[in-house]
Amino acid sequence: MYNAGREVHEFDSPTLAYAAKPPSTGKSDGPGIVIEPGQSIRLVMAPPPGTYLYICRRKGHANMTGTLVVE
Repeated sequence: MYNAGREVHEFDSPTLAYAAKPPSTGKSDGPGIVIEPGQSIRLVMAPPPGTYLYICRRKGHANMTGTLVVE
């Protein structure tokens, strides 16, 4: 994952992040993984096939969502 923006973002997926060891990044107010502007993170996990929602929990970022499809 890469944060190409100018604001801090947060990767959070209750069904995916539980299995991933969060990298050492900035502080989060919740369970998500903080991604600073210009920063990349790599998460390695092997979830079962399915479609998984992820969101940015930062204030004002309510519509920032995405899906990860695992086949």
